[in-house]
Amino acid sequence: MAKIHGKDSVVQIEDSGGTLRTLTTDVNNVEAPITVDEGDVTGFGDASHNSVVGAQNSPIALTGPYNDLATTGIHAILSGLVRGTGTGGSAGYDCRVMPSGTASGKPRLRGRVLLTTYQVTAPVGGPVTYQASLVPALAAGLAWETI
Repeated sequence: MAKIHGKDSVVQIEDSGGTLRTLTTDVNNVEAPITVDEGDVTGFGDASHNSVVGAQNSPIALTGPYNDLATTGIHAILSGLVRGTGTGGSAGYDCRVMPSGTASGKPRLRGRVLLTTYQVTAPVGGPVTYQASLVPALAAGLAWETI
């Protein structure tokens, strides 16, 4: 796998009407860790720690410049997901993070998410920005796949 630059990343999310929207120009940082709970099951007399794995957690954090363009701006898309539960009878909203673009064979993190935080920041001496936090809506969480 080649080393890549973040400028080619693509982020997409389904809006409250069920349309998949590309957020790329309104996102300048995405964090998508996948962690698994760890339980220490070390017993008396064990020479080293023993662990078992638990539930997966895969939150997504988005930040970027605020855009209030109707329908396709980040504000229209994310503010429509506040307190939302999903579209088309499914829990959550389809979300896709593609750190190296959308070409066939590239990796993609995908799953259904709920918006838990949408914060707009407007400092007197700088640009208006936003921060958003998304969490998995289904027990399956988010998973890496190949486009």
